[in-house]
Amino acid sequence: MCVNSCCAFVGVLENETKCKFCKEDRYYSNGKARKNLPFTSIIERLKLQFKNPERSKELLYRHNYTCNKGEFAHNNIGDIFDRQIYQELLNDEYFPDPRDIAFTASCDGYQIFRQKTDDCWVFLFLNNNLPQELRVKKENLMVTLIIPGPKQPQDFNSFLYPLIQEMKFLQDGISCYDGNKEEQFTLRANILAWTGDIPALLKVLCLTGHNSYSGCRFCNLRGTLNETNRHVYYPL
Repeated sequence: MCVNSCCAFVGVLENETKCKFCKEDRYYSNGKARKNLPFTSIIERLKLQFKNPERSKELLYRHNYTCNKGEFAHNNIGDIFDRQIYQELLNDEYFPDPRDIAFTASCDGYQIFRQKTDDCWVFLFLNNNLPQELRVKKENLMVTLIIPGPKQPQDFNSFLYPLIQEMKFLQDGISCYDGNKEEQFTLRANILAWTGDIPALLKVLCLTGHNSYSGCRFCNLRGTLNETNRHVYYPL
């Protein structure tokens, strides 16, 4: 990755030797990369979890919740699996295997030092196949990717490339061992939802922001500039 966190040298940028934004060299004179992208494989962690018989049983929560809604109704809280989008995915033949994983992905920027803009971006995956009392414990949160800064990313999507590649493999299915049933099976996973604050989701969705001329993520209504306070508003 670029030493200034402008972009990651992957995909169409794989063979670049300089950052196209800040013009910094990618390599030292000895050919070693000046900076590497911190990324932890989702696939390898899922494989390790399914090898554990007890964890393999816990990962059946999604399937059990879907099949036994009456049993779980007493908690009056519900779950992400009560949402219409999940029911539509089931109708479209997603999650055919009880062990298929449903993720919630989250992105957020962090101010590591005072009086600075966001200089560190963290991508975290929540495994919804785990029971609600387990999935949000810190040992079960899956930090997959960190954009360490020091500057704002210029090509945000380039950093998502390794994550997207893994999700493509998981959508198609990978071979995995189930320690509970003691058998090989095809594991699939999909992202049900993305969460984050407005700046984070704008970057993930490749939008320009609520104070731009085309800031709405739902329609093509163009904003109008208020010459007095220099803010863009949307006339109704």
